Amino acid sequence: MRVRQAVLMREEVREREKLNEESGGSNQCQTGVLEDNTSTKSDEHLTHPSLSEEERKSVQCKNLTQTLQGIYDVIVSSKGSSGQTLAAPLLNLCSRKRSGSAPVDLSTLQHQLLSGLYESLDAFHSDMLKVFQCAEKYYGCESSVGRNMKQLREVYHNAHQEALTQITNVL
Repeated sequence: MRVRQAVLMREEVREREKLNEESGGSNQCQTGVLEDNTSTKSDEHLTHPSLSEEERKSVQCKNLTQTLQGIYDVIVSSKGSSGQTLAAPLLNLCSRKRSGSAPVDLSTLQHQLLSGLYESLDAFHSDMLKVFQCAEKYYGCESSVGRNMKQLREVYHNAHQEALTQITNVL
């Protein structure tokens, strides 16, 4: 069920991409539209001196959203040694497991990502750590899910470090 929801979310993203391409795109970050190709025409114009500040911010926002979506996809698609999806318990946690307004599951984090609410890698990183903390608190570190969370946290850490390197190289 959770895997199906993740697939449906990815399909929704692809549909939004198609609609954005058909409508000629948008300069607003809050659309949350992602592109599969990381080297877009916008990236080529990033170094062009005639770009306005607004266009540069739009390009940076799209690049950040693509990077964060890449991290999210790596997390959701990670599989354990037995072939199970490690992130399945994190996709949807019932309301009694939620605490305050912090995103405690990956579907909430994905919704915020698609809404364009993340303005930095640090904000995404902070929310991702909250997701792991909530899961470890609920399931326990010594349970099978807790051990899977440890593996998933390592996968996330590697993806986060790679994203930091990419962002540093762009700047």
